[in-house]
Amino acid sequence: MPIALYNVMVFMKYNCLLMNQKNIIRCIEYLEDDLERIIDPCHRDIIKSKVRYGKRFFVVICVFMHVTVFYWRICVPLVKGNVVTAENITIRPLPSTGYYFNLFDDQVSPFYEVIFILQCLQGLVTIYINIIICTLAVIFVMHACSQLEIFINLLESVVVNAESDKENTNFKLAVAVKHHIRVRRFLQKIENTMNPLYFMDIFGCSATIIFLAYCLMMDWNAHQLKNVAPYIISLSSVTFQIFVFCFVGEQLTLQDEKVALKSCVLEWNRIPYKEAKNVIPIVILSNCRMKITAGSIVELSLHTFGQVIKTSVGYCNMMRTIMQ
Repeated sequence: MPIALYNVMVFMKYNCLLMNQKNIIRCIEYLEDDLERIIDPCHRDIIKSKVRYGKRFFVVICVFMHVTVFYWRICVPLVKGNVVTAENITIRPLPSTGYYFNLFDDQVSPFYEVIFILQCLQGLVTIYINIIICTLAVIFVMHACSQLEIFINLLESVVVNAESDKENTNFKLAVAVKHHIRVRRFLQKIENTMNPLYFMDIFGCSATIIFLAYCLMMDWNAHQLKNVAPYIISLSSVTFQIFVFCFVGEQLTLQDEKVALKSCVLEWNRIPYKEAKNVIPIVILSNCRMKITAGSIVELSLHTFGQVIKTSVGYCNMMRTIMQ
């Protein structure tokens, strides 16, 4: 049941990915254009520091996903071994149950071997779709965070050099405002493009966690300890998927709060009086909150992650009570 639910969820995400491919390409082009526009070494270092987050998450996601597929698609069938029925018929286990409308017998060679390999490949395709979505989420949001950090540097540069370089104050303010507007547009593109994927991932993974935890408890009570390890690995993998989305959403929120705070505490009094009026739109924009949501319903944050885990455990306990 958990595997079937997870596969359906991935199929829906893949369709959503195809439907939004043009918007995703535009977001990537937006990102590439930002990298070409930035020539300041200090600003490039900021981008590199945020990119490291993406690399670390990519490695961890790949490890979790591949280990999960290895256990479910290879280890579990091999550990179960052949089953001999009362009619003395040997049944060789497959990674997942299949229905072939009596076209062929999946227990007969070479059909068994072909189906086994195809199901393993299907598992790999499933995890690669998830890896792509998680990686896109991290790259897009962390790039936006780096651009907000650059915006803070631009504001600090305006204030620090206001007295020594009065002639260029207006120009620097204009550059900072344009940069901030560009970041906000990029985040709006991310929100419009990715929030259906975030929605399916958060709620699909939550449902998967409920069924996995329920199956884990049932097997534990039945002393089927050989099934415990795959369930624990799968739970860790799915939980980490939710954590990735919530973590990057939390990072964006923290960076946005940092921008709002910085716009209020900077020494704007250093700027000449005539140019000071141009500070007003900067302060207003900086205090307009930016966030990433799942389907425009749930804000992605670590608080949301805690609520998802708490709710999943609660539903799992309820299912166990009902079934008993």
